[in-house]
Amino acid sequence: MSANHDKVFVITFTAVLGFLIGLSVIIFAIANALDNRAAGDGMEPERLARIEERVKAVGQVNTDPNAKVTMPVVDAGAADMPPEQIVTEVCAGCHVSGVLGAPKIGDAGSWAKANAAGLDAMVKNAINGKNAMPPRGGNPALTDDQIRAAVENMLKQSGL
Repeated sequence: MSANHDKVFVITFTAVLGFLIGLSVIIFAIANALDNRAAGDGMEPERLARIEERVKAVGQVNTDPNAKVTMPVVDAGAADMPPEQIVTEVCAGCHVSGVLGAPKIGDAGSWAKANAAGLDAMVKNAINGKNAMPPRGGNPALTDDQIRAAVENMLKQSGL
């Protein structure tokens, strides 16, 4: 009886294995056919152009340590921006998380250290740039008065 059981097992195992191999070959053939169709064979040029536009790179990585990094202008019409909006749209990018040692908004200790030289020195640094901070926070359209108001606003939010 055991020999018969082994024979049935081998036949069943061979049949299942054959079925799975056959199924794999069929799936491979279908995938290959679909891949050839998706590769653009016979696809209209307008559709190919739309696909290429959709999948193109949105930027590039610069690994040159000597390259000058420029910040995009946030708002060329910054003349009417109130200090709160300037802080939110220009300053918060670095001063909320403390990027590269920037004083964090709300952290009185870090702002007290930065404010040790006085408000005028802080405003001058914000206008001219300091360390990793670009001049005018990266928005050259901001006036000196707007920069001063934004610095005062961040100091106020930090309890100073």
